[in-house]
Amino acid sequence: MTSEPARSTRLAAELKLLGGLCCLWAWFLLYRALWFVAVGVVDDVSALASGHVLLAQWVALQGVGLGMLIDLPRERWARAVERTRPRSWPWVVLGAALFLAALLLALRDRRARNQPHDKLALDRAFHRLLRAPRNVALRFVGWCSIAAIVDALALGSVDAWSRTELLAAIGLQIAILCPLGTIAVGWGRTVLRPQVLSSPRSREPFVRLRGFRLRMIVNAGVAAIGLIAVPLCAVELWTSRPPNPSSLAEARDLARQVATLASQGDEEALGSLLVRHPGLAVRTEHRQFGPNYALSGRTDAIDLDGNGKVDVFAVDTPTQTVVVPLPTAPKPPFALLWMGGSAVFAIAIVATVVVVSDLHRDLGHATTLARAVSRGQPAPGPGARRYSSYEIHALVGAMHRLVARITEANIAKYVAIEKAKEADRLKSQFLANMSHDLRSPLNSILGFSELLLSGIDGDLLAEQREMVSTIQQNGRALLHQIDDILDTAKIEASRLDLHPEPSPPLTLVNRAIHNAKKRQRGNLEYHVDASAGLPPAIVDPYRTIQAIENILLFASERMDRGKLDLRVRSSRNARGRVVLLTIQTPVRPATKEQLAGALRGFHRLPGHRGLGLGLPIAAAIVELQGGTLSIEEHGEGMIFRVELCAPELRRIRETADLPRG
Repeated sequence: MTSEPARSTRLAAELKLLGGLCCLWAWFLLYRALWFVAVGVVDDVSALASGHVLLAQWVALQGVGLGMLIDLPRERWARAVERTRPRSWPWVVLGAALFLAALLLALRDRRARNQPHDKLALDRAFHRLLRAPRNVALRFVGWCSIAAIVDALALGSVDAWSRTELLAAIGLQIAILCPLGTIAVGWGRTVLRPQVLSSPRSREPFVRLRGFRLRMIVNAGVAAIGLIAVPLCAVELWTSRPPNPSSLAEARDLARQVATLASQGDEEALGSLLVRHPGLAVRTEHRQFGPNYALSGRTDAIDLDGNGKVDVFAVDTPTQTVVVPLPTAPKPPFALLWMGGSAVFAIAIVATVVVVSDLHRDLGHATTLARAVSRGQPAPGPGARRYSSYEIHALVGAMHRLVARITEANIAKYVAIEKAKEADRLKSQFLANMSHDLRSPLNSILGFSELLLSGIDGDLLAEQREMVSTIQQNGRALLHQIDDILDTAKIEASRLDLHPEPSPPLTLVNRAIHNAKKRQRGNLEYHVDASAGLPPAIVDPYRTIQAIENILLFASERMDRGKLDLRVRSSRNARGRVVLLTIQTPVRPATKEQLAGALRGFHRLPGHRGLGLGLPIAAAIVELQGGTLSIEEHGEGMIFRVELCAPELRRIRETADLPRG
């Protein structure tokens, strides 16, 4: 069980929501009054301000306020207040106008502050708070629609509205409420979103919300339907109005005049009236002028087609019948259509400004976050922000997670660098110790074994000589491995000393072959093909012999017998003149995949001995001297190509005048 902290801003948010609903309700009443006066349903606004008309709307507003007690959860939680808070006291004052709902919300807030809430109750409150804006808006539209129906019935009973007028008046009011309902949903989300973000389940607060596109389509569709239906219903009300009393009086006077002329037999004056008033009909005992109407003895304003509108004024007597058509309803004035169009345009502009401002605010926060990360500055925290859509919230959330990952990666990188430095220090210390502690006793072992084999202390038996020879061979192999480890450490630390000098290529190759024969196993032959006039190679002789020796040992690793072909030629590449040494082996000591690992070092290939450092050391020595080492497959074997830098040829101008000695 966790007790709720005392600092909660839920009551202020609820009063702000009430204030917004009060403003929407007042706007609905004002807009409805303007339309009713414009179409002539009522003579002035005072008719709509009567008690029997406003009573239903006032009850509906109180019902909406009391319904918020059901829509909003009673559970409270603390919310981090932003440093720059907008002033919201006017909305709170407007919300307090619903005194009954505001009083009950305040009492419930006071009781809920001191009540503990378990996790299940907080989860339920979180989901109720997510659905609250939609439920409050639906309740607002529903209650106000019911009140609008009651108002239309009350006004229609006083002015004897027809069914068409009654339905048009109800449709006009409901159409006005449609865009106000979408505004109520947006206002509720804006007011309650900080409460949602600060809830115990605020890690994914908008999971249940729809996407920005769908929400905009639904809101815009509902608002557009309402805004388009408003002028249509207003036009229907305008055209459904009954004729004015003055029109009935004029029709009555005209009927009496026509009846007098018909009884006097003045056909000339009667004809002129028929021309001036189309649709006028006169029937006497002997003649019929104009259309023939079936009236059945009625003297009154008559609806001939049954559409609820008065069409003619008739006087039907046994001796004569006079029918005077009433003027048709005038077309709606331009001001009526202009008012409807301007309302649509104004609300569209307001909605666009609100959406653009929300997007600008959220994208500005995302831009600030990205700019801070790119400049290496501390990234601002998410805080209790009010995002305009789920997509923006997901984008900013992903950016915050990315910043967190970058921070973690940077920390891990710094830790890895420190560990690598410590590992290098330990490796250098180990290699230094190994150079002294291993090489010294190993050199003693090799020295004493050579003394024993030389017979300085007497001849050895055949079996003893074989064992001492084995000790000497294994010691030399171990010494070579230690030297390879030390050379690898020097190469990685860029401390391998090289002293280039002009060296004959063939001498380098022969010495490397001589050293390789001492270390190789089996009986191998080396065939060297060197072209005449080879230029010297500008290399370190000792290290270059070591590199060629390592290549020869690697190329012959899987051979017990056979022949290696070596060719030495003078060549050129993109960097200048080189000495090209190719070593062709009839077997394949490694595949392409294995060569990639062998060139990295400390990777023993199947069938090979040692630590696998000979080939990477050879490649490093050649490359440090400006040369290259490449390996390519050739049939069942491989070819190793070694390029060593050579000096450029000097052009000597031949002079025919020089004396020959």
